[in-house]
Amino acid sequence: MYIPKIRKKMNVVPELKELDKDTAITEWLIEKLIKTGELTAIKYGNALFINLDELFDFFTIKEKKNEKDDNR
Repeated sequence: MYIPKIRKKMNVVPELKELDKDTAITEWLIEKLIKTGELTAIKYGNALFINLDELFDFFTIKEKKNEKDDNR
């Protein structure tokens, strides 16, 4: 059974910093991805929730696409 890793928007960057202390992903970037529709945010009350798996997939897919473009 799949259980998504849902975090409050304000807790996403600190969790990423635990995985990679030199990450370039910022709260500003996450907000930009939400506003452009590239990342889904779930609003509940005053809080925004982010699926970490979706965030990781976003960067993984972009990376693979760029690798394909470089091979042409």
